[in-house]
Amino acid sequence: MTNKKTDKFHVVAVNVAADLATAKELASSVSLEAMNAKVLVSRSGKQALGFQPITDFMAEMSGRVIELVVAVNRDAMIVSKLSTQCLRQKHFKDQLTRALDLSSKAKFKKDIIQHQKDAEQSHHYLLSNLVRSTMELINLLDEIITNMQAAFIMSTTARIETAALTVSNQSTFYSVSDKLEEAAIQIHETASRDKTLLLLALNREGITT
Repeated sequence: MTNKKTDKFHVVAVNVAADLATAKELASSVSLEAMNAKVLVSRSGKQALGFQPITDFMAEMSGRVIELVVAVNRDAMIVSKLSTQCLRQKHFKDQLTRALDLSSKAKFKKDIIQHQKDAEQSHHYLLSNLVRSTMELINLLDEIITNMQAAFIMSTTARIETAALTVSNQSTFYSVSDKLEEAAIQIHETASRDKTLLLLALNREGITT
């Protein structure tokens, strides 16, 4: 019999990695927009200097998000692997427990008891590592969420700066602001959803944070 709770935990971890692949694409798109915006600022001269800090932020933020997504993928795979190991060890431990119940008078009962204790300790160790790795993964998602909150605020600032521009390509600057906002919203929603799923997976294991 498998532990359905831990099995679902494994699925959640794999899905988190898949979800954040889209976030990486969005961050890469923002990075490209930042480079294009820097060129626009340079061509527009002094009139667009107020937009310069925004392009700097976009470049820095997108780079950091890409780094975080790579880290999320790494940790999600670790969580997935630990979840599978934990599942197998739980199954082995349960088998030994049943064997112990069926051999209460057997001569090798002491050996089974020792194996059962070893399996229990191994399962506890794996579960502890699973929880620790999951919390590290959640912390990465929290940082992504925080970055996206800042990005959303910056998109509003970008619109204010764009409204003050008197350049002919003002619409292009508005487009940059829109794309920053869209990316911020989508990545924020994805990271928040994945964080919730991981917390629910922990709760299903009877672990509170």
